[in-house]
Amino acid sequence: MTVYQHTTHSTAAVIINGLLVCLFGLQHSIMARPFFKRAFNAWFTPASERSTYVWSSGVTLMIILALWQPVEGTLWQAQSLLSQVALWSLFALGGGYLFAATFSINHWDLFGLRQMWFAINDREYVSPEFKENWMYRYSRHPIMLGALIGMWCVPEMTA
Repeated sequence: MTVYQHTTHSTAAVIINGLLVCLFGLQHSIMARPFFKRAFNAWFTPASERSTYVWSSGVTLMIILALWQPVEGTLWQAQSLLSQVALWSLFALGGGYLFAATFSINHWDLFGLRQMWFAINDREYVSPEFKENWMYRYSRHPIMLGALIGMWCVPEMTA
């Protein structure tokens, strides 16, 4: 049973996909603003702010994946087995780099788990000091770098 029908019109698909990307950008931008954080903290504990942001980003991403429209066309397709293996290897490297980058800062703090742990255990939360360690010495945003490598290094890239 299909709940959602894809459009067959390429222009409509591109517009819908563009609006979905804007939805993700809006969710990220609005929830990161001081006015939103003040309003959120008036109703909820500040310890839940980061985990709510991460949860909301996940829900927004699920909406995007559910409503994304296919667009005709192939941008590239690796023909040889060697090039396919190389691209899949880079894809895995990008995912591994992204995951490792979350620990380069503080994985538990990034997802709001550390803040909640401190709140539940009645301990004062102190934000960890940012240190320009291994990954951050070479890249301004290693998490995004890993995501981009993972997104672009696939044997078949469709429009």
